[in-house]
Amino acid sequence: MSSRQQPSTRQKLEKIHENIVVALGVVIGVVLVGYFFSYAMLTDRGRSEALWFEAVSAVLFVFILFHIKRVAAWLMMPFLSKGSREILRHLYISK
Repeated sequence: MSSRQQPSTRQKLEKIHENIVVALGVVIGVVLVGYFFSYAMLTDRGRSEALWFEAVSAVLFVFILFHIKRVAAWLMMPFLSKGSREILRHLYISK
């Protein structure tokens, strides 16, 4: 019987980082689709404050999508130990 090897810290961090990237991308995508479908309603009701909020946050979300790997790494940092942070920095730099 062969024993399974335990995944290394680097592999665990890669998997967590990948999951955060996917989850963040899905949430931002759903919010942007919601903005798309609510635009006509907000325009008809004359809610200019809500339209400005949607426009500014949509630009911010698109910027986040372009830099999603960095944002995911930044979101992981507070929850990692010092050694894991160094591994994550080297992991991000190497890609």
